[in-house]
Amino acid sequence: MAREGHCDDERSVRLRWSDVRGQVQALEVAMPITPTTATAIEQARAQAFVALGFDTTQALMLAATRDAGEHVELDDVRRLLDAGCPHELALRIVV
Repeated sequence: MAREGHCDDERSVRLRWSDVRGQVQALEVAMPITPTTATAIEQARAQAFVALGFDTTQALMLAATRDAGEHVELDDVRRLLDAGCPHELALRIVV
């Protein structure tokens, strides 16, 4: 199937099916592929929170991006922990 223009971050997907008469039909669709950057960033943040001593569930809660792109700052949590704040309390304070 010919298409106008081409973008390097697009891939084609070919769908095949049989119509009611058993004839194979095909359709090619170009779909943009976008990396899930937010997810990769959140995973990196979660790993940093695990390194501070939080369990995986707590780390994922801390790393999640909230409305308007806001998130918990690692340095803020580190300051609480350095001041002697227990992990459970630090989590309650910042979330």
